[in-house]
Amino acid sequence: LAVLLIMLGAMQYRWQLQISENQAEKMQKRVQEDVDRFSEDFDREIQNAYFNFQTESDTWKSKDWTAFNERFEYWRSKTTYPTLIRDFYFLSAKGDDPPLRYYREKREFLPQGDTDEVRKLRERLGDGTNARAVYADLFALVLPIPESGRKFEQIMIRRTKSETPPAMKIPGRYGSLVILLDEATIKEQ
Repeated sequence: LAVLLIMLGAMQYRWQLQISENQAEKMQKRVQEDVDRFSEDFDREIQNAYFNFQTESDTWKSKDWTAFNERFEYWRSKTTYPTLIRDFYFLSAKGDDPPLRYYREKREFLPQGDTDEVRKLRERLGDGTNARAVYADLFALVLPIPESGRKFEQIMIRRTKSETPPAMKIPGRYGSLVILLDEATIKEQ
């Protein structure tokens, strides 16, 4: 009877060990699925914000904010996190132009004095040639605004693989639209 009880105890211990391993595996799988879902959701929100606000320089030259306001309203109606975007700044490629800040209540961009935040952004962007699309430490997305009106005057077709295609001239940068994200929304929601 003692041997039987010891065998039964050993079997029960082994079963419980298997059950706890299975539960740990299921929990790990659930955590990984939650992380994947969160990552996809976050990527989708950032991509929507980034691609929705891409504009040409004509908007900034004419200072007609109708198209931008429509894009902003569209984004707000589609996003799950309307507090994700904290602020917008437009920084001209010409360093002497004052930064423009978007005022939601007025629905327009207006000149803004230099703040510490704007100075940091200007330092990071420099002349724009090495600017990145995301500055995680500043919670900022940077969209380059290309100079509009440039058209291709010719099309080059390479006849052989050994031919080196001529370098394409990229349109100049008119400025940058900086989308500042809300740190609390990202961390808490």
